[in-house]
Amino acid sequence: MALIYLFGASAPQMDDSLSSSAANTKMEPAREVFPAQSSNGAADGFLDENADRKDKAAVDERWSTFGVLLPDPWLVYSGNIVLAQEGDAGAQYEISRVLFECKAVTSQRLIDKYAAEGIFTEETAQDAQEQLDWCRELNDNIGSDLMRQSLDWLDAAAEQGHVLALGRQVAFAPYDYSPDEAKEVMMGVVRSGEPEMYAMMMSYYANYRDDEFVSYEAWSTLMCQNITGCEMEEYRRRNDLASLRPGEQAQVDAAVELIATALDANNWTPIADLL
Repeated sequence: MALIYLFGASAPQMDDSLSSSAANTKMEPAREVFPAQSSNGAADGFLDENADRKDKAAVDERWSTFGVLLPDPWLVYSGNIVLAQEGDAGAQYEISRVLFECKAVTSQRLIDKYAAEGIFTEETAQDAQEQLDWCRELNDNIGSDLMRQSLDWLDAAAEQGHVLALGRQVAFAPYDYSPDEAKEVMMGVVRSGEPEMYAMMMSYYANYRDDEFVSYEAWSTLMCQNITGCEMEEYRRRNDLASLRPGEQAQVDAAVELIATALDANNWTPIADLL
């Protein structure tokens, strides 16, 4: 399982303050088109012409950069491209995110070379191989410049107000949004209830509130808790995050409880107050 530290941003540093004020704004959650993530983590909703590939897709799921389980990227792309071209924002977003996950896979030649030379650890080589295999059919069919295509589809979805597309834009290009605009987008992301919100909130704090160490760590913890098989210490090791001191851990634990309780109750005010 690869858990990627988001966008090269530095984690916020420890600060004693836990809260600041922000407007409690309202945005409508976006409609997810294909695939839909079911409660057990499997991908549902495949088109009839892909029925013979359902079993393959079930074993080809992979945890994404944003902490959600995605099926075979080519299946997602081919199942959404017509709707996306017709202007469906949900389909445009689904295509954007699988293109993003496959934008920079390591070639087989380099995986073998770096593993042989010790540049890749066994763990890194295995993860690179899994990503290459997972993305192979998409790359074979789509070709190069996946990042540009991903951003184009993301922009198209965001222009229609797709809440998760807007959240990714805040993560990718924070300086295109004012702090107040970013807060509004993030509250829309949280209200959507989609599991990508954890990574998006981490990115928000890294980009806009680097003084809010505790909130960043709380959303990071919640993200790990949402990922099957994630162990926090292993997560921190693989992402080069320093261990928390006991006093820091107590503050983070309190923030995790506050945020989790608010999410369960659909009580957005405590979350807005931390932005």
